[in-house]
Amino acid sequence: MSEKTKFHFKGKIKKSDFEGLLFETFGHDRDISARPHKEDGKTMTIYYVDDGHAGTWMHGSGFIFNKDEVAKHIESAKKIDEILKGEQHA
Repeated sequence: MSEKTKFHFKGKIKKSDFEGLLFETFGHDRDISARPHKEDGKTMTIYYVDDGHAGTWMHGSGFIFNKDEVAKHIESAKKIDEILKGEQHA
């Protein structure tokens, strides 16, 4: 899969514009959340739509996965959740 088809957006963008684009892309009726993440001393914000990784913003740049990619991430998150729930009942 080429990078062009994997991403809906990739480039420089203000955080507020990035968040607006997320809502514009996925809709206001979806569960959209954000979590800060530190890696190698740098803080990034990771965005989720219905628990699937939808994009990341850090220091004036970011990327948003396309809808098909996010759908795959949502399915992966559901499978992981099911596995973890099964382990709790074992």
